[in-house]
Amino acid sequence: MVALAVARLHRKSPKVATVIGFPSGSHTSETKRYEAAEAVEAGATELDVVINLAWLRDGNVQGVYQELATIVEATNQPVKAILEMPLLTPAEVAQAVAIALDAGVACLKTGTGWSGPVTVAQVQQLVALTKGRVPIKAAGGIRQ
Repeated sequence: MVALAVARLHRKSPKVATVIGFPSGSHTSETKRYEAAEAVEAGATELDVVINLAWLRDGNVQGVYQELATIVEATNQPVKAILEMPLLTPAEVAQAVAIALDAGVACLKTGTGWSGPVTVAQVQQLVALTKGRVPIKAAGGIRQ
């Protein structure tokens, strides 16, 4: 639907964003790169990439980094890394943030909404970890 959104918004200021690897992030890297390239070709100006949670949990830090960094570099568009925080421990969140920042993402999102809302404490953790280096988007709801 990216091309349709771009056509309908022609010459207007809203940006068109789409999600890559939605909803689980477990797509292959090649599939995610293809999704990202196709979205940019269709006119997307922002990409929300769901990180590969299985790789993060398995300790494949290099795989998570390489996937994000490749999409950031290849598309030359702002990339938001979706962390799916309701499924992660605080230590895993810290590791995901470090990887995403090293990979050059423009923003961090708390989740897709598919795994439930995040807590205020989780958003505060992101604020503390990022130290203002990138914006944070609390998505999918927040509960106390």
